[in-house]
Amino acid sequence: MLALCFINGELKISKNISDAKNYGLWIHTGRDIRNFCKILSIPKDIVDKELKSYRSAIYSFLLVPFNGYLHKLHILLLNGKIYSWDLEIPEDYIRNIMEYCITNDFRQLNLVLETIISYTVEKLYSTLESLTLEIDKFEEVIAQKPELRRLHRILSKARRLRKAIFQINSFTSRIALGRKVSEQLVDDVRRLLDHADRLLERITMLTQFHYMVLSDRVNNVVQKLTIISAIFLPLTLIASIYGMNFRYMPELGHPLAYPAVLIVMASIAVGQLIYFKRKKWI
Repeated sequence: MLALCFINGELKISKNISDAKNYGLWIHTGRDIRNFCKILSIPKDIVDKELKSYRSAIYSFLLVPFNGYLHKLHILLLNGKIYSWDLEIPEDYIRNIMEYCITNDFRQLNLVLETIISYTVEKLYSTLESLTLEIDKFEEVIAQKPELRRLHRILSKARRLRKAIFQINSFTSRIALGRKVSEQLVDDVRRLLDHADRLLERITMLTQFHYMVLSDRVNNVVQKLTIISAIFLPLTLIASIYGMNFRYMPELGHPLAYPAVLIVMASIAVGQLIYFKRKKWI
């Protein structure tokens, strides 16, 4: 457990439960909060039923990205204190936020809360930027070879991030209704959500472009096969006619019949090639 405490006019980080209960501004535990409900005087109904509102309490959560996954940082505002808990988020993440509050001497609850939100926003921004770079690299190769599996992975990651940003936007808006929150922070969260929406739209356009490239390749192959079929179709027809076993075919007895038919067939093929070339089909 970590607690940001205001003791003797000074902000400190403490692991002592007594300090957390008596002087804590923000109390965080990496374990199940139910173990601390009685000690910290937290109504257990809020945690068990995940109540969104309980008298003067506000309960919600932030989705924090770590190692490609989103982890819930549960946050409860109750009796002038901030309570948070999670089983997956590293303790260093919480400690860094608390140290930032100590460095800037943030003694007011709303300033500590804004710092938590701002730190999470920065984490989401950096994750979005890395995803943007990944998309940029993918755009360079998408016209050369199919990367459907990679594209699906990028799209899934973008959707998870958008979900996290939407949650933090919802959380910030809910907090702003009951407490004074910086308008700049609210605007930053909204811009982050807009950025995520534009990124998803870009990925969608990238997907459409990818399928356009694949469709164009298929069309080129089909076009070439159609041209080859068109060239050989009249030649096959001539060969089929002279392959019939009729007894009376006058030209069969002519000495120049064979070379004449070959010349006609070659002329037809060359003529078709010239025609397709002028039409720019090949």
